[in-house]
Amino acid sequence: MRYQALDSVRAAMMLLGVFVHTSLILPVFNDQLGEADVLGLEVLYQIIHVFRMPIFFILSGIFAALLLK
Repeated sequence: MRYQALDSVRAAMMLLGVFVHTSLILPVFNDQLGEADVLGLEVLYQIIHVFRMPIFFILSGIFAALLLK
């Protein structure tokens, strides 16, 4: 059985993961970013990371339970 809504949430969390990992390395490769830009990226990273990882772990548990069922 496949839950399309849960798959969509998982895909959205993966896309947010691409963004947060990009925000981590962007200051390394772009030396024209100011302190405010770097701070903004760090704040966005923390906000997204706080809810993204728990959702991702919950979804992986649901999918693992479905797989074992």
